[in-house]
Amino acid sequence: MHPSRENRAGSNHGGRRTKLRAGQNFLRVSTVDLETKLLELSGRNYLMVIARGRVDAEGLEEIFREVSATSKSRLNFKVLIDLANSRIRLALPDIDVLVNSLEHHLLHRNIQIAVVSSTEIDEFDRLSVLCAALRSLGLKIAAFDDAKNAVVWLADIT
Repeated sequence: MHPSRENRAGSNHGGRRTKLRAGQNFLRVSTVDLETKLLELSGRNYLMVIARGRVDAEGLEEIFREVSATSKSRLNFKVLIDLANSRIRLALPDIDVLVNSLEHHLLHRNIQIAVVSSTEIDEFDRLSVLCAALRSLGLKIAAFDDAKNAVVWLADIT
């Protein structure tokens, strides 16, 4: 078992609040705290991403880009994205833009991603639509409304 590496907002420094500003494709402003933990256990790689604060399409793009950067050159990569303590603000038109911007970053890799939303029905529904769109491109991804089911799904070897 290798020691875990903790990473916040993409740096090896202490915790940092990352304020993501509106880019070309997204009109909202997102303030999100990201905490990532990479675990290397028995030849498998696990990444946990915990987000707090308001997360919009740009914030989700930042999270998925972090997953992409961390997963490079790793096999058997499983990811748990915990958004349970976040407020998701994702409009349906933003989902298409987000999927198009992520298509080349996440596909063609051996990644399995479980996304845990809050118990708010609207937030879970939007994340489910996003996951379905990414699944249609070949990514192994699913949305869950509780962490236990997400971990069970990630642990399934089949």
